[in-house]
Amino acid sequence: MTSYAIAVFWIICGGIAWKIATTRGGNGALWVVLGQLFGPFAILAASLIRKSSSA
Repeated sequence: MTSYAIAVFWIICGGIAWKIATTRGGNGALWVVLGQLFGPFAILAASLIRKSSSA
């Protein structure tokens, strides 16, 4: 049960990193993978991305 909870947590981290990165102009697919590999650290890194100025 514990490993299942950890796996779900890491998958959720990928989704959160994706959402943060795409709203800030980042590559969503890249951040899903990074979020699943690095978990909360990727969420922190995604939140530090500068917003792209695509007007």
